[in-house]
Amino acid sequence: RGGGCPLPGRGALVFEHMLAAPQDVVVGSDDRDAALGRLLAELESLSVADIWRVRLYAGMLGVAHEERSHGRGLVEFLDGEGGGLAVAVLSMLDVVALARLGRSGRHWRSMPQWSEIWFLLGVRDFGKRRRLVPPGRFERFDEAMLDADVDWRLRYLRFSAAAHCPSIESS
Repeated sequence: RGGGCPLPGRGALVFEHMLAAPQDVVVGSDDRDAALGRLLAELESLSVADIWRVRLYAGMLGVAHEERSHGRGLVEFLDGEGGGLAVAVLSMLDVVALARLGRSGRHWRSMPQWSEIWFLLGVRDFGKRRRLVPPGRFERFDEAMLDADVDWRLRYLRFSAAAHCPSIESS
């Protein structure tokens, strides 16, 4: 929805309208005022959290346009800071967006930070709660933190599949 907009519900509708507008049309002050009025009316119906998401998305869109004007893409932008920027930006994604990004290109999956991003997502989504995961043990998501051979994406998928299993805290 909305050209890959990370916003749910009405937040996505705001960006569908924004992205559907022609980019090369010269807009007069009357048209600009009308567009701002419509945008304000749509923003007023959003929750505070969605308004901050819209603001964050608009800021990221501005950064993307600036980088594109210098001939750099997202990969070069995120790789340019020694990888720390990649973790900061990609850790804001939810599981659906991160999985789609991983399927979109090998570069993302081959990043040294890819496993760390999945770990951070799992800690954020599952916290300290224990789940009954195969082969039938109650575990916390971050219990395998010291194990060097953990595939955090696969562990995340296992914990997601176990989401309907009872938690040890609920017994």
